[in-house]
Amino acid sequence: MKAIVQKHPKTGEVITLAESKSGYKYGKIMVKSTTLTVNASGFFTPQNRTAFISIPEEHLELAKSAIIAGQEVPFAGRIQRVETREPQYEGHNPKVIPGKDGEDDSEYLLDGSPVYFTDTWNADVNSTDVLIVADKSMAESVEEVSAEAQA
Repeated sequence: MKAIVQKHPKTGEVITLAESKSGYKYGKIMVKSTTLTVNASGFFTPQNRTAFISIPEEHLELAKSAIIAGQEVPFAGRIQRVETREPQYEGHNPKVIPGKDGEDDSEYLLDGSPVYFTDTWNADVNSTDVLIVADKSMAESVEEVSAEAQA
């Protein structure tokens, strides 16, 4: 599925300005894709992914004219998902199952262990997702899903 440029949910801006701890200034855009899938139980479900793309300060003016909310990302790439059994960065929370009708979210466990994921923009349209799949022997297994299977 194609990635679509989003407006910042609070500011309404397409490009959010940011500054690193070292003083480097840049912009960020949020992109989202929805892929229609059928899960292992045979249920049709949409799979949403969101990633952020950084823009160096010197390219912000060009980006402002080329990056438009609601339109497809104007350059090659895809949102790649990487799942792991361990947190991928400090403060990383595991995957959750959203609660229904006011219930709290519950932690998603696979073979009794939490799963952590990160969605990032990858300029390689042929990049693959790295997903953890259930393994009856309780051993960790990883399935690479081709970009074609996600389209």
